[in-house]
Amino acid sequence: MKKTMRSKSREKIEFRARLNEVILPASKLKLCPDQLHNLNFIFQRKLDEWRRSDDPSVLLAKSVSERLIQRLVCGAGILDSRFASKFLITLNNPDNANSINLKYLIRIDALSVPTLYSNDTKPSYNIIEQEPDIPNGYAKIRLHSGLLRDWSEFTNSAGYLRRDKIQAKFVELLAKAAGNDGPVSPLQIDESVVDAESLHYILHLPAEQQIFYGAGGNSPRYPDPRDLRLAIVDEPNGIRLRIEFLSPALANISINVRLLVAVGVDSWSASTDFPFRVSLGHSDCLLYYTAAQTGIYLVGFGVHSSSWQIRLPGAEHTILNHYNQDSAITTIMDVLYLVLQEIYQRFGRKKQTSYKILNKYILRTMLLYELEMDTSNPTTAIINWSPLYISTHVVEILDRLVVLLQREQVSNYFFKKANLLANPGHLCEEDYLIEARKVQQYLLRLFDESLMSFKGNIEYAKMMTLINTEITLLTKWKEIVDGLSPPQSTRGRRMCLAFAANNVDAAFAQYTCRQLEYVGFLLKNMVNVRENIWQNDDNVWMSSIHDHSRDHPIEDIAYILVTILEQARDIYCEECPNTKIIGKLKLYFNSSTAKLTELVRRDKDITYTNITDDIMLVKIILKWLYKAMDQNKKCLAVILRPFLNTLFIASHAISWHMEQAKNKGMDDELNALGAFCKLINEGRVTPAEGLMDAYSKKWSWAKTMLELVGEGSLRLVFAPERYRVSRHILAMPVSKKPRRGRSSDGYNVKRSLSFNERNYFNSLLNKGQRTISNQPSHCQIKQMSPLNLTIQEFTRRGNHRCFGDIFESMIKMHKINVLQDVFSSLPEDERRELHEMIHQLSMEKTKKTTSTKWSNTLPSIKKVPPHAKLEDIQTYTPTNEEGGFRAEQCGTTLSSPNKFHELMKKLEKKDSLIGSCRAARLKEDNSIVYFHENFKTKSLTLSCRSKGK
Repeated sequence: MKKTMRSKSREKIEFRARLNEVILPASKLKLCPDQLHNLNFIFQRKLDEWRRSDDPSVLLAKSVSERLIQRLVCGAGILDSRFASKFLITLNNPDNANSINLKYLIRIDALSVPTLYSNDTKPSYNIIEQEPDIPNGYAKIRLHSGLLRDWSEFTNSAGYLRRDKIQAKFVELLAKAAGNDGPVSPLQIDESVVDAESLHYILHLPAEQQIFYGAGGNSPRYPDPRDLRLAIVDEPNGIRLRIEFLSPALANISINVRLLVAVGVDSWSASTDFPFRVSLGHSDCLLYYTAAQTGIYLVGFGVHSSSWQIRLPGAEHTILNHYNQDSAITTIMDVLYLVLQEIYQRFGRKKQTSYKILNKYILRTMLLYELEMDTSNPTTAIINWSPLYISTHVVEILDRLVVLLQREQVSNYFFKKANLLANPGHLCEEDYLIEARKVQQYLLRLFDESLMSFKGNIEYAKMMTLINTEITLLTKWKEIVDGLSPPQSTRGRRMCLAFAANNVDAAFAQYTCRQLEYVGFLLKNMVNVRENIWQNDDNVWMSSIHDHSRDHPIEDIAYILVTILEQARDIYCEECPNTKIIGKLKLYFNSSTAKLTELVRRDKDITYTNITDDIMLVKIILKWLYKAMDQNKKCLAVILRPFLNTLFIASHAISWHMEQAKNKGMDDELNALGAFCKLINEGRVTPAEGLMDAYSKKWSWAKTMLELVGEGSLRLVFAPERYRVSRHILAMPVSKKPRRGRSSDGYNVKRSLSFNERNYFNSLLNKGQRTISNQPSHCQIKQMSPLNLTIQEFTRRGNHRCFGDIFESMIKMHKINVLQDVFSSLPEDERRELHEMIHQLSMEKTKKTTSTKWSNTLPSIKKVPPHAKLEDIQTYTPTNEEGGFRAEQCGTTLSSPNKFHELMKKLEKKDSLIGSCRAARLKEDNSIVYFHENFKTKSLTLSCRSKGK
């Protein structure tokens, strides 16, 4: 037995990632590891050529077009205030500089939630989903009487808002704004260009805490439509604009713009199973629940007059921008876009025998499904999506796409019943087969190209060195994390309640404080999404009937337990191939869950337990989950055992990045920026005084703002109230301006590298550096806007999956010698720079942690006052390993009910797990009418979204 354990541990230490041959069944091809390596190099070379082909004239044309759209949209809002839109939501990829296609969402502020200003009236309407006459992924908007009077000309007889009439009216307003009636200067209005994710955070800030940058120059002006050729077309797929330039410098460029009129809703769709279909033990589960809190947009798209398409641009942006430009996942997406471009270039218009069916959104959806379907543990998922496997994922996605084209079925990522390959009416079956053959021919072409040998190529050798070095780093990280986890041979025995010593529950004995914190943070995000699901206010009167028996935390514990059990059941039933087992589980599940909730309600320890924080609540939840697994072996144990195992492994790996996952830095920066704006709006400080004070306190946004002031004058725009806009100009004396090309710290703004740009080590060396000097001033101001920049800088954009950064985490864990060994294979210049960075970061961490050493937290005998009693001095009492935490250590009994209720009021705040759970539970309960007291127990399972209901 000991030999077996040693051999397993040896295999665990000697784990190495390597490419295996890939079989493509649809294309009937098989690629060996050498071919996959060659494809990695071929893809990298194509991307480098694509990135080096940036045309400055295209960037200028796109900048002018975007400013023209700003003028037209603002002019439309001036002509009819109902169609005013303060923000222009961009749906464009900033890394794709050569694209001549632009797409924007026009948010109708009068119908959208949240409102722009605190004193604005919140619009009242119902969103109808999942009705027989509503297509999948669409919804209808039924206005209430207050809005119905203002929008009566755009509704049908049933009170539903018609998207075709809204869009037709907006086209009319755009045409009028293109004349001489539109605003000439951006100083006349207040607006900003943002992405959907950034707008979600901005709209949750009070208007008096928002700041924007204005256009530069003494007399900034919008582009004059008379200098352009402009065509505006009303189509079912949105408003299409074609912009051509009369200027000789841009005469050969034409920009295509797509405008989508939309109603923003700060809620989540009730017709989607995302993210609830993803297990809590998934590597990206926290990312998915974070994305699901960015709201939805009801977009005027399609042929149905009163049906609005549900889109989630904030969620898509959150998931895809979780990875930076150098990451393997972004590289895979860029390669897929290049593949699509090459397919249609090869089968051009002269040889076109069928319609173009594929588009970027379909390929992006395929990639999102691939990321979700990878259910391996976090340390393995990081390796599976490293640069070594770029070619593997690309060819597998393309081969799977061939099958889906033949079936004419690609499910929408968020609404699985919606088909992205649905026949619009003019296609036939042969068109889909021709499109599938195009992809097959491209794969055959890749197969032929991969037979070339690049072993003598210097660039190929550099690429292999970088890939192998990164794989070595990821493998070392996997060994470190797996080595700190409990052994597999004892984990099951230790975490089983039946073997706990002295009948003491050992459910959370193996969970570290970091793991408990991560699970609590994950559960809080889960209940936040459930509370944010859109619910029509037909049963608002129920909220006035307050049942104080539902205020006890025992109901919150029961709610979370049932929610976890339902998810575990759905995941198990989806993966289990045996229909008989699924039928038995569904038969006993409701009764087993009801019995468990009754046991929880009768538990005296929970009734009078002092739940001091979220970690304490997580311990209780885990205790009951493992107790359910131990006592109900026929039903709950079957679905909970694999679920809890994956949750434990995932929480152990991701918990090392908890500081970065919580992202408290962005909240602090936004609060400081909000205080700066508020002081200026109240006239208590001047912008210059406030900026210098913030800079002295080392706020990141203040440092960037001061650098921009050093380059030239900067116009600050504030709109604290409706119809009140204030502007301030900041400038620095010429004698104090820094030299162009260098930052205030003296480092070069742009660093040239001698090796491949798309790699992890390049992103480490270039972290925090910006290279936007070659872009038009409008683009620079847009990207450097303090709100945009703060949100983007503190939003995780890493190279690998999950949260956090492996490099920083290994420094915090004092694994510097491991990093030095890994970097030894890099070229001399890069190795020296990385070693200097390691030394600098380790010194900073040492300074920060010196005052919080473990030894400094121990009670000092010298500090004990002479009158202190012996029993007042804290002592450490060791406990046995199997027993875990004792019941009396989990909480103290409160003698007074008043103290208990006082504590509950503190814990019931929205930022705590109990507060978030209370809001979600009461919202669901208020939508259910109880005709009998016994139905309250059953109501906990009514929110299930399983297929077996």
